[in-house]
Amino acid sequence: MSTVSLCIDYNNGVQKHFSSIPWKEDLTILDAVAASTNIPPGMAVGFGSDRSGHVLGLVIDGMPSEATPTLDWVVSINAKRFEHRLGTPTSFGFFPDERTANLLRPGDHVVMKLDVKTDL
Repeated sequence: MSTVSLCIDYNNGVQKHFSSIPWKEDLTILDAVAASTNIPPGMAVGFGSDRSGHVLGLVIDGMPSEATPTLDWVVSINAKRFEHRLGTPTSFGFFPDERTANLLRPGDHVVMKLDVKTDL
């Protein structure tokens, strides 16, 4: 079975690693994050979306919190920074070309690191 891996780096010395998330055709970054919630110990994930379905306010295990509004998740795939917006099926309906940037391949390694927002 093909897999992808996901590392959640809270940027405080704590990380969660999910090394065997099952890969399937059309698996997106957000799909991999959602799949990790069902792999013990799992994690809590919440987010909103804008009118076109792009992910806003991604919160993983309560981070970033209201006490840390200057922090946000930075995504890298195979050690290369992901420069696109995370999308939901709704955003891909409005912007189908963005789906390709969000798709994962077998063996991909995704790192989501909590870091200072760059758009302050």
